[in-house]
Amino acid sequence: MINITSQDCLFYNMTIDRWRTPIQAKVLGSRNLHEIFQSYTLDFFIMTSSVSGLIGTPGQSNYASANTYLDSLARHRRSRGLPAVSLILPPILGVGYVSEHQEIEEMLRKRGLYGINEDELLAAFEVAMKPQSTGDSGSDHVVVGLDPAKLARSATADTNISWLEKSRFLTVSAMMRTSDSDQVGGGSKDNVGKRIANAKNDEEAVVAVAGCLVSKLSEMLMIDEAGFVSQTKSIVSYGLDSMIGADFRNWIFREFKLDMSFQELLSQSLTVTRLAGQLLAEYRRVL
Repeated sequence: MINITSQDCLFYNMTIDRWRTPIQAKVLGSRNLHEIFQSYTLDFFIMTSSVSGLIGTPGQSNYASANTYLDSLARHRRSRGLPAVSLILPPILGVGYVSEHQEIEEMLRKRGLYGINEDELLAAFEVAMKPQSTGDSGSDHVVVGLDPAKLARSATADTNISWLEKSRFLTVSAMMRTSDSDQVGGGSKDNVGKRIANAKNDEEAVVAVAGCLVSKLSEMLMIDEAGFVSQTKSIVSYGLDSMIGADFRNWIFREFKLDMSFQELLSQSLTVTRLAGQLLAEYRRVL
């Protein structure tokens, strides 16, 4: 069995072989099954997709692309009157690759994604196997793991659920805000403010803001915090691409009310320390 998750890395550093491994496993495999069985009368045709294709996961552009192909193939089959469901799954806890690699589970948790157990997985398959109307293309996707109440409960001060800002999740986001749980991302700004308030002077305040930046970049880029050289190495050199840069830019605006341009954010001269100084000045200006 091919371990497609082991091919994870930022697109900036991705080789063609790393790109092809999950693509071939899912795309070629599902297409072959589609072509072989399209003339047969099937009770169901289920493909296991992933929420990574919906929300976009840093370091998994290859895996996410392969899963969106499954989603599109399900829509294609249903439009032709053939049975198909793309079962879009979250992390599965207790079994499989995620359970064997705690760092992956922790990364997903920080993205605000809660996992499901084996019983819930089997229940999802039961739903996907129910009889399908030949002309119905509205149920070709079954998304598991985006329950608003559970998402709200999984949101804490150290989670980053920036993907909820995308227009496709407006309904989910609205339902989360009306739940009894804490709001998404609550407390992160207080954390920044406390670090700045506890600083004894401007130099310590810049270091405090730089620490917040390194923590956020470490989470987004899946790089250990010890690997950042704040004063001399540019932020873009760590593999900050346009997709992750958009999330990072949105976070900066939420926390510091500074609307940075992409050109400035992706500048070769912008270090963590330099950005921290800019953000500190803006933070104090808007207080």
